[in-house]
Amino acid sequence: MIPRAKLLLLNRLRERQPGWHIKSVDLEKCVCRIIGPYEVEISGGGRTPPRFHIYVWKKDPVYRVIERHTTLDPRKTDVEALAAVIAERYAQQAIAEGVYFPALIDSSDEAEDEVPF
Repeated sequence: MIPRAKLLLLNRLRERQPGWHIKSVDLEKCVCRIIGPYEVEISGGGRTPPRFHIYVWKKDPVYRVIERHTTLDPRKTDVEALAAVIAERYAQQAIAEGVYFPALIDSSDEAEDEVPF
C-alpha cells in the first residue's frame, strides 16, 4: 500500500512536471522521475508526521547516489518544490550533456492516470 502523503505528493508533482511515477525500490513504492541517466527518487512518507527522503541516482555505468536530502519534514520543507527544482536541474544538465531529449519523450508517460486514494 502506498501512503496517502506519498500519493498526494505524486499527484502534485505530476501537475507540475510530466514523467513522475511510482516505482518499487528495495520493496518500497517510491515516487520517481527518470531523466536520461539520472533518476530522482522520493521515498518515505509513511509515518505521522511523514518524513520524505530524496535521492538522485546516476547510471555511470552503474547506479550511484550523487545527491541526497534525508528526513524532510513537509511541515518545514516544501518537498514538492524541492523535488521539482532538483528534477529540473538534472533535466537541464542532461540536455546540456546531450543525453536527454524531452521533446522526444513518449506522450504516454504523461497520460498516466492519477493514483486514486
